[in-house]
This record gives sequence, C-alpha cells and structure tokens, in this order.
Amino acid sequence: MINLAAIGSCAALLLASPLAIDVQAQTDSAVAIDRAFRYDSSSRQGALIGSLKKWMGAYQRIVAEENNYLVIFDSGSIPVVARFTTSGALETIVFGCPRSKSLSINDAPEGIRQELSKCAGFRS
Repeated sequence: MINLAAIGSCAALLLASPLAIDVQAQTDSAVAIDRAFRYDSSSRQGALIGSLKKWMGAYQRIVAEENNYLVIFDSGSIPVVARFTTSGALETIVFGCPRSKSLSINDAPEGIRQELSKCAGFRS
C-alpha cells in the first residue's frame, strides 16, 4: 500500500529545497555587499564606495530588491548589482542611479559627478 501522506511530504521537501538554496545564496550575497560598504578598501571600487559615503552620508543597511540590492545611506539610497566569482567571492559591484530628494549633483565628489550626469534626477 502506498502512503500518500509520505509522498506528499517528500514532494513538498523536494519543492522547498531549491527555494532554500536561493534564499541562502541571496543572504550570502547581501552579506558580501554589506561588508564591501562597511569596511574600507584600497581598491578602485573601495574608493568609489568611500566617495558615495562622503556624499550620501553614513552607510545604514542593504535591502534585497527583486534580483538586485538597494544600499541605504543617511541621505538616500543606490541600487547595486553584484557579480561573484565561481568560488562565491565578490568580484564587482555595478551601481545604478542614486535615489534621494535632498542630494545635489553639485555636492557630489568629482569622481562620481560624470556618472551621475547620466541619471535623470541628477543633471546639473
């Protein structure tokens, strides 16, 4: 006799497993991005993060947003897409256009003004 309850439980576990893996990968990605913004780095990417902190204020937290992340600062936020190596290490961070109602492109550090000029809300 086939135990339908047991089959249903096994099917539920099999269906839940991929979701659990995706949640874990997303959590690990968020942790890696959070570390990049919390700790100073001497890389070019670290210099850009430092410039963003000067302009947008202190780093607060990271929030998952669809397939990307939103990095929250005191005076605004910026969407990021992270790329990872096959071993899972953070390789690059690609920044989107900042979101803020109070920041001006004129107050941005010189190094990021050119990039901001491409963003609709930050033309000088």
